[in-house]
Amino acid sequence: MKKRLVSIILTVFLVLSMMPFAAFADDTIVCPACGGSVTKQERRLLTAHDDFYKCDKCGKWAWVNKLGSLSLFSVGDQQILDAADSSAIINFSFNNGKLIPAEKAPSGIGRKDLPGYESSDNNPGVPSISQDGNIALLAKYRFTNNQKQLVDSFSKQVDNDIWNFGEKSLYIERYSKKGSRCYTYCGYILDTHNVPGIYYVPAGTSYVFNPWGDSNVRSLNGKEWPENTSLYVGSSSSDGSKRYLCIYRYNADKTYDSYRYPEMCWSIGDGTDNIFGQNSGYSISTSGNITIPYPKDLVVYLRPTSTNIVKNTNVTINNNDYSLTWNGNIYTDNSTNLTYIYPQYTTINEKSETVTNISTNPIIYNNETKQYYTYDTVTNNYYYITYETSPTPTPSPSPAPAPTWTPGGGATRGGGVGRHPSDTDAADWTLHYYVLNNRRYDAYYALKKTEVDTDTKLPWVDNKKYISTTQIPIANGQYTVSVPDGVYWRVWSWDEASQTLTGVNSSNWHSTINNFLFNATGEYIFEFCKADGSDFNTAKDVTLKLKNDKITDYEDGGTIVEEPTPSPSPGPTETPSPIEPPIPTATPKPGGGTVPTPGGDSSGGNSGSSDSGWNPFKWLTDLLKDLIEDILKGLWKLLTSIFGFILWLLSLLFKLFPWMPNSGILALCAGVVVVTVIRIIKFITGR
Repeated sequence: MKKRLVSIILTVFLVLSMMPFAAFADDTIVCPACGGSVTKQERRLLTAHDDFYKCDKCGKWAWVNKLGSLSLFSVGDQQILDAADSSAIINFSFNNGKLIPAEKAPSGIGRKDLPGYESSDNNPGVPSISQDGNIALLAKYRFTNNQKQLVDSFSKQVDNDIWNFGEKSLYIERYSKKGSRCYTYCGYILDTHNVPGIYYVPAGTSYVFNPWGDSNVRSLNGKEWPENTSLYVGSSSSDGSKRYLCIYRYNADKTYDSYRYPEMCWSIGDGTDNIFGQNSGYSISTSGNITIPYPKDLVVYLRPTSTNIVKNTNVTINNNDYSLTWNGNIYTDNSTNLTYIYPQYTTINEKSETVTNISTNPIIYNNETKQYYTYDTVTNNYYYITYETSPTPTPSPSPAPAPTWTPGGGATRGGGVGRHPSDTDAADWTLHYYVLNNRRYDAYYALKKTEVDTDTKLPWVDNKKYISTTQIPIANGQYTVSVPDGVYWRVWSWDEASQTLTGVNSSNWHSTINNFLFNATGEYIFEFCKADGSDFNTAKDVTLKLKNDKITDYEDGGTIVEEPTPSPSPGPTETPSPIEPPIPTATPKPGGGTVPTPGGDSSGGNSGSSDSGWNPFKWLTDLLKDLIEDILKGLWKLLTSIFGFILWLLSLLFKLFPWMPNSGILALCAGVVVVTVIRIIKFITGR
């Protein structure tokens, strides 16, 4: 019975140690500011997706980053999103978590001023390079009385009416109450300019079809042309020897004719071939003359035989000393010196899965004019986009007496007064000092933890277990950082625009450290806590001391002090938790022994450095102890290696059986691990 109990306990322990419980974690995304629940909100931006989230608790806005988690917008962007209505269009674009202002182009600005779009009066804003990197062209719907070629304009008398087919519209002169029917050749005409390649129209494209036969004549009384949607992709290849391509489809809405004419018909010619098929019939019976605009131009894509379009998945554009990196489908047309940017963005679908999508509307960068612009298909307007300016001015900062030092002095210049606290309650802050080499500079300390306060929007919250400073100017370089015994420290950089804290090098705690590198000159917040986790009495319990021998030039205001240089510890001491104070450790006691930690073993309190008694077999017991420990470690490594190999084999099931749900494969893995553990235990116990 005891063996079975031990076997069950060991089995459970091994299974729990091997199973990745993160796989079962809740995928629900939460607010990065307060951890509250969030709701997807729609905000219509130019060229951007609207997959933004608003916290139900603190009301802050966030966007989905590349890792599938949420990141906060800056303060200015938060205000823009709050002020906008969900149905309104915000004149901003979006890139890398920032809203970028857009300006509507003045009236009259179009394709000639903003190249990169196909010229069309009835279908504007079609980018010349598609999301797939192919060339976009526009085929115009035209009528002709010549089956072999296009005639720009012609007139045809039908009974007592005259049908005038122009370049952009049909004008019918009515001289009778009786209706009339007109039969003519028509279809979409594309001038290929003899460029060889594959011309195609994607499935799901709306187009005007041709009514053929007396029973299918279509009335134009409502000024509407018969339309349908393509079920399949339609295509035609060209070797470049023929110039004109004609696209047409007869009676697309008639099911009985779908077998005979299943999809679009393509024909190509140069004036000597029959590019038009059967003629089409239309009727009119309105009173008075009538003008009917031609159908909207059809977008036809070309995959050319050879191309000078270069594709990239990311590109960095330097514009007026402002560098911007784009990710997505990016195409550079060397013939026009234009870059077409279809931005990549991350979203979360209904299954809480992180999905990466590519925008369908590009941003065009003109490398000659150094200008970004785009066309919005909802407002049907062109917009200039300026990426080097911020969308809104940042909120006015809290009153702050000017520091005497501005970051940027270089590695040989240091010192300077720490920033005055921008906390709304300055009474919490204590004017103290820090020491750089042998100079003392003013700084502000408070019994606060360095953490973003959701109420004040500042990087500090009241907590007596911590002492934090406001921003202290630090020149880049290697430093020795000294603090009192029993105190740990870490350092942060604060971004006021996005209200985020970033640990310098890491967010781990340190004791006195010899070589701590500040890679960049700037202003930094220092945070302190006691090693035993107890409270501080006052904000002056800690004095920060810095040493950097390469600093030879100092800011004014540093009082020279004669203080002994602190003896640094041999190296940095990292604690396991970057968030909470370190776990208390035993403190050396004068005369030998240790002072026991609360709740710890009290046997270490013997004074003196000698043992309580002499044991002649101590060397043997130590040897056996080390030998048993090594054997157990070896067995554990062997077991973990075996289970790791088994789990690796089982992971191949994801590839062999992609249709199986993740939960099923995880359950199968757990079952195999349990059976394997039981067999090992039976082998050890000899059963």
